[in-house]
Amino acid sequence: MSDFSSTPPSSSMPCNLSDNCYYGLNLREKILKVLDECEEEITPVEVARRFHGNPSSVRVFLRRLLEQGRVLQPYPGAYCNERIHGVRFLPLKVHNIVFTVEEAGVEEHWEWKEEVGLVSLKVIFGTERDKVSCFISCDVGMDRNTCIFALEKCVGVIEQKLGHVVEDVVVRTFEANKDYSGARLDGVHCLTVKGLFDVVERVYQKEANLVRHELKVSSPTGLEAFIGLLQGGVSQYNVTQANYALIQKVNELSEVLKSTNSNVLQLTKVTEAMFNHQVKEIDKKNEQST
Repeated sequence: MSDFSSTPPSSSMPCNLSDNCYYGLNLREKILKVLDECEEEITPVEVARRFHGNPSSVRVFLRRLLEQGRVLQPYPGAYCNERIHGVRFLPLKVHNIVFTVEEAGVEEHWEWKEEVGLVSLKVIFGTERDKVSCFISCDVGMDRNTCIFALEKCVGVIEQKLGHVVEDVVVRTFEANKDYSGARLDGVHCLTVKGLFDVVERVYQKEANLVRHELKVSSPTGLEAFIGLLQGGVSQYNVTQANYALIQKVNELSEVLKSTNSNVLQLTKVTEAMFNHQVKEIDKKNEQST
């Protein structure tokens, strides 16, 4: 396509959906403009929505831009430009994973440890509660492939020791973080917020020029849902967070509606008072005329 290699216009001013700031731009230019204006990664559907484009066409162009090195893909299904306000996204990382196998049929207490590069693996067989606990830690965080390799390694050790395939694997807690290179926090070293659904969110200065946004999830999650999160799909965690965000938005709309209803009620009272006053004045004039 001829318009795929054209030079995108430079613009530092974001525009709303109602603006005509995309008028006259080809599809490639529109996509790059949207990514330049966004402060975080964005899906192809959301990119298309910004200028009422076709999501399928946008998805195709984003893949080509990714191949050309013009855009980044922090995780499958999301895109961003190379630098956003001087901050570069680093890939999503996972660390400090704890998962268990309940009613595993443990016959004796046994422990296994192994260091694989920067990843530490530990498996504990407990007879008292008939439970196997696994701990996977890595300070720098693991990408998707490394994390799945660590999970498979631990599950393999468990199945070999027990002598049967394990099915009920539950991820008890894990931490997911996204790093921002070239960023600094001013006036605060660490900000921690405890939210609903056993989620603790932290933003802190990991290194001199690196800010980390970290989520610690302590709500039990199935292994399939957890791997779905690593693949960027819709997992139980994503749905839970989306529900929470929706509840917050509904609460905000409820407060606005209450305020609006109050204003309408006051306006109705004023209008009624003015109407009654006019009626009285008309009645007075009629009485005087008769």
